[in-house]
Amino acid sequence: MPRKLRKNLGTLDRIIRILLGITLCILSAVKIIGPWGYIGVLITISGLLSYCLIYKWLGISTCVNNCEIDFDDEHT
Repeated sequence: MPRKLRKNLGTLDRIIRILLGITLCILSAVKIIGPWGYIGVLITISGLLSYCLIYKWLGISTCVNNCEIDFDDEHT
């Protein structure tokens, strides 16, 4: 039985998350901001995966096209 993941982040949302996440990590690494800036890792990962758990809980989606990904179990 194929499993499906429904993306909930659109392209602009993904770009903003990736850039913001990387920026926070860099600022934290060079000690301009505190260690809380490493939360940027989570923000970057959500942007790369096109999925935000908080958006899912709130029922929000900024994804417009190609929002489902099929995972085929046959080749595992």
